[in-house]
Amino acid sequence: MNPYSVDLRQRAVSAYERGEGSYVDIARRYEVCADTLRDWCSRYRKGSLAPLPHSGGDRSILTDEDRDHIVKTAMDRNDATLAELGDDLAAQRGVRVTEKTIGVVLQERKITRKKRPVTQPSAKPRNGKPSEKPTNKK
Repeated sequence: MNPYSVDLRQRAVSAYERGEGSYVDIARRYEVCADTLRDWCSRYRKGSLAPLPHSGGDRSILTDEDRDHIVKTAMDRNDATLAELGDDLAAQRGVRVTEKTIGVVLQERKITRKKRPVTQPSAKPRNGKPSEKPTNKK
């Protein structure tokens, strides 16, 4: 999600500073959360309304070469599981990541994986009674 524009921030803070309403009233008018407006007012008093840089999440430990290795291995061994791809990455490149990370890399590169292993149909008949259709005959 992109940050709110500086213009919107300035208009909302100015309305509050002019006494046009409470945090809740002004926040409703500008369709933002009251806590967000409160933060903007605090930051305005300290000198800046500019958005803060994104600070969420750790940086990936995977390099572009690691990502390329995952993709190449997945293409060469299309029956390999995510766990096997992760084990190969650890063995070949010395980097250990979760299966989810491997899956995210493949999704980013638009590489689809089969959902389950291929299995043969069971030779045994299903347990239980076959479905009986009700009849209206008396």
